[in-house]
Amino acid sequence: MSGSVDTLITARRREGGAAPLLDSPAVPTRDSLLMSMADIAQLAGVRRPVVTTWRRRYTDFPAPAVDGSAKPLFRAREVCDWLVETGRMERDVAELDLCLHTLSAWGEDLAPRDVIAAATSLVCLVALDGEPLTGATPCQLRDRAEEVDPDDVFLLTEVWSLPERPGHLLALVDELIEAAWGASDAFERLLAARGRFGARDLAARRPDPELGLLLAKLSGVAERAGHSASLTIADPAAGPGDLLVPLLGLLPESCAPIVLAADSDAYLARLLRRRLIVHGVPLDDQDVNTGPDLADGTGDSAEGPDALVTQIPYRPAENRSAMEVLHRIDDIAVRLADSSTAVVWGPADVLTGTLPRYSPEERTRAKLLASGLVEAVIRLPGGMLPFRPGYETALWVISPVRRTPLRGRMLVADVSDAPLTPAVVDALVTDVVTWRRAGHQPTEHTRTHCVDVEVAG
Repeated sequence: MSGSVDTLITARRREGGAAPLLDSPAVPTRDSLLMSMADIAQLAGVRRPVVTTWRRRYTDFPAPAVDGSAKPLFRAREVCDWLVETGRMERDVAELDLCLHTLSAWGEDLAPRDVIAAATSLVCLVALDGEPLTGATPCQLRDRAEEVDPDDVFLLTEVWSLPERPGHLLALVDELIEAAWGASDAFERLLAARGRFGARDLAARRPDPELGLLLAKLSGVAERAGHSASLTIADPAAGPGDLLVPLLGLLPESCAPIVLAADSDAYLARLLRRRLIVHGVPLDDQDVNTGPDLADGTGDSAEGPDALVTQIPYRPAENRSAMEVLHRIDDIAVRLADSSTAVVWGPADVLTGTLPRYSPEERTRAKLLASGLVEAVIRLPGGMLPFRPGYETALWVISPVRRTPLRGRMLVADVSDAPLTPAVVDALVTDVVTWRRAGHQPTEHTRTHCVDVEVAG
């Protein structure tokens, strides 16, 4: 949202709520929305020339509502119906994508972060109080927001900042929740579409979904959840929570998570709190710190997290400090308790590449690898950060196993020459979790991608 998060709500109350902080754009409905041919291609998941071919080849393709030779516009509802009737999209998928497209059209004149804040706050509000949005007045919305967030920790400011006449927006969010079969899926679809709303800074942080699942499974959280009523999971550089949500998805209903997280951006910290709430993690079980690291008292090794997943924040190669990356990994390793696991994703040139011989960076990395804490090192395919396709990455699995005959050895793998498919993810996970973790005998398993190597002391 525009302005300081800490002062927005105070300012709004002082103003008496007379005018919204956001401008009030004309809000289209799914039946009034017009689409360009590029929009249709995005909706259908095809390239732009395919739409030109459809229009030329099929006489039943919808006629333009505005027939300009340079940029004809089509009624979105007619296009959606045609795609469904011709078998090119499923009805539920088409309706969901049409909701998102309509939201992006509504937000064209607003800052992308404001659009995402408004929509996710409304979804979170419905998740908490169970009441629909359609027909609610601004005053009623603010009362509902104050009821669920009296201390303004995650959505009160955002609701006070909605347009003065948000009627169509409220109906659209209700439709989105219905089309997504619930608030949590609606929230996830909004964040998956962050690039469509123009939020390039947020989209640039979103990893490949298969990578998120790989990190979650390597953390061992699913195995631990089978014999624990509660687990603590953490990410000290959480952003909007793209690596935490896959962890939550692996937990059974019988295991209640406690989440430790941090991000220096107050906007992202509030967004993450909302995201955790719609996934069933109440505020009492969250500690989302607005800062560069987990809150004081959450990093002590005796009470550290059961599982930690994180990424080393992206830096261009010319601004990247190998020593800073390695120090960050060391900080993570020392906060882990026995039997905890951390999975750290970062730049391949530091984690697996060749460092200058005899340099401080090379010695620091060698010391970390020889500590016995590093369970596996995996070089990943390119494109794991889709908005930065040239960024090559790798991951370290860190597990402070003190007593094992495999101390002084680790697993290494290089899957950089193939896509990270579900089959590759499952094979990597099997390779790692059956190596030196409790309940497994290394000699009983054949490894698909990983090789057991000795670490030089």
